[in-house]
Amino acid sequence: MQRVSIKSNTTGCTYFFNVTFKEMHSFTNQITQNPVQTGAAINDHVYQQPCTFTWDVGVSDCVGSIFGSSGVAASVQAFIVLETMWQTADVLTVTTEFHTYSNMIVKSFVVIRDKASMCALRATVTFQEIIVTEAVSRAVAQKQTSDPQTTGKTNAGTKAMSTSDYKTSAYLTGAGGYGAGGSRITSEADR
Repeated sequence: MQRVSIKSNTTGCTYFFNVTFKEMHSFTNQITQNPVQTGAAINDHVYQQPCTFTWDVGVSDCVGSIFGSSGVAASVQAFIVLETMWQTADVLTVTTEFHTYSNMIVKSFVVIRDKASMCALRATVTFQEIIVTEAVSRAVAQKQTSDPQTTGKTNAGTKAMSTSDYKTSAYLTGAGGYGAGGSRITSEADR
């Protein structure tokens, strides 16, 4: 099995862990259900849900540190890396043998330590794609009316419309990405 790599879009650092026990790639479509008076529901639309990638990963203290010889056990360093990715909601690129996922965030990670894994870390990490949209402005013409009952209406001016082409989503910068404390996301256009 090829090694999975996790690259931070903020720092540019790429992380590799000792062993991958299991990978789960999840792609889901949402199919609309519109009931009618008689017969089956009408399914007239489908849209994609964000991709998720679940990774069962391990790091052994016997192999050595993932950052060199700092005196801290490799399992502890791996835990700190995962916790930091989760806390800062860093936007990541996850590369596997099957697929390269862009705009992924650590949704959750679970670490269980027992007597069989005292000198190692085994974690289940779930990544989820974030979908980013861009606002588009369109000029709105003033309404012309010949109805004498209509009062003068104000021109609404420019209205913001949302386009949802999430597969070509904006590149998220580190300072403008999800930050600790729930800070906002910005796109390249916001710079």
